[in-house]
Amino acid sequence: MPVGLSAHLHTALCRGEDAADVRGYRLSEAASGGTFADVAYLLLHETLPDPDHLADFRTLLTCAAEVPPIIRALTEELPLHVTPGQTLRTVVSLLGEFDAQAGQTGPAAFRIQAVDLMARLPLVFAATRFFKNGKQPEANPELSFSADLVRLLTGKTPTEAEEVAFMADMVLAADPAPSPDVFAARLAAARGADLYGVVTAALCNGDGPPGGGDTITDQEDVTSAVARCVARVPVWAAHAMEQLRELENAPGGHVETTVTYDRPTERLFEPLSER
Repeated sequence: MPVGLSAHLHTALCRGEDAADVRGYRLSEAASGGTFADVAYLLLHETLPDPDHLADFRTLLTCAAEVPPIIRALTEELPLHVTPGQTLRTVVSLLGEFDAQAGQTGPAAFRIQAVDLMARLPLVFAATRFFKNGKQPEANPELSFSADLVRLLTGKTPTEAEEVAFMADMVLAADPAPSPDVFAARLAAARGADLYGVVTAALCNGDGPPGGGDTITDQEDVTSAVARCVARVPVWAAHAMEQLRELENAPGGHVETTVTYDRPTERLFEPLSER
């Protein structure tokens, strides 16, 4: 799968000429009128959810929000010089070791693994930062997914304005257009990786979540890194599913992809205090 610089990646997920297009929907419109859960569902299931399907999706996220205590313990033992981006890669790998779906590939497995990662990554970081004495953080189904993510990562429930701003950032971060992390995700999927391997590969490449900050104790960088990773998980899963579909339909199982990376990277997830 050689990488070139002469053409855009045209897929069912996005069109090269539209910098913010997801399966025919503009991200800018979703950011102003939809929720991140809507966009995540769209990426994973190829259609926007109706109210019942969206409620079921939120229920799945809530039910998946459990983390083995040993992962928290291991994360707390990481050296202070380890950046949030490096910690994310470690945590993703650890979560895969404790997931019964680990090692399985294909659309059904990728969807389940994506939900598990989206639900569990915030809990790991919340547990090590705001919940002491062995107390485990829990998802709050009364809040939107984005608002609960802010609560878990900052230790406080956001205001309505903060929730709207953060949700818009998450929606915009779920842009599936060509980028180094997308290409790495597709390559990992083509080589037979499960979603934990796909996400780890994406995190190691290019426009994935920033390592940012000097230490893992830098709160703003941790919040940004985890939030962006959670927003990108359904993107990487969707591209992984599409890559497998293309391999199944290609003669000899070989797909040649030419990609252009010409998108300026915008700063998302600015400190809530600066909104």
